[in-house]
Amino acid sequence: MARSSVGIDGGLLKSRDGIFKALVVILSLIAWILNLSSNYWIWHTPRTSELVFVSFALGFTFVTELFSYVVYFFQLYSLPLVRRAPWKILELLYAVICAVFNFVGMCIAAALSGRFTAFNIPNLHGLTVATAICSAALVLLFLLYGFLLLRGQEPRSVPPSRSETHVST
Repeated sequence: MARSSVGIDGGLLKSRDGIFKALVVILSLIAWILNLSSNYWIWHTPRTSELVFVSFALGFTFVTELFSYVVYFFQLYSLPLVRRAPWKILELLYAVICAVFNFVGMCIAAALSGRFTAFNIPNLHGLTVATAICSAALVLLFLLYGFLLLRGQEPRSVPPSRSETHVST
């Protein structure tokens, strides 16, 4: 029986997956803070309740990507129970779900930013524009990652095939 290779992955920060995950964690945290700092729940104006979904989408992205980063950093994907999981399909599905969530959040934030100027609340206008820009960048990151997965590049969690590890002499 083979031992699992759980441990710290020092090369994660320099890999494609590590850079992607670090960018998503930082960008989603910035956008989430921008959205929450607008205090949209205080203003009793129409259409501020839609920003709850924007906050959910950004919070979901941040928390799940941070969890994924921990899984990758400690190589928990090599545990016996999850080693055989279809990691490429899971990563692709996750990228699509996050891209859709952040796209809808971007559309909501962009649509509401114009309405906040009509209510003479300038801080909501600027913060929702910044949130929409960060959400658009997150959508592009997830689409790029999904495209790379579709093109055949394996995520870091996929174990190498036998032909890749065999060295002929």
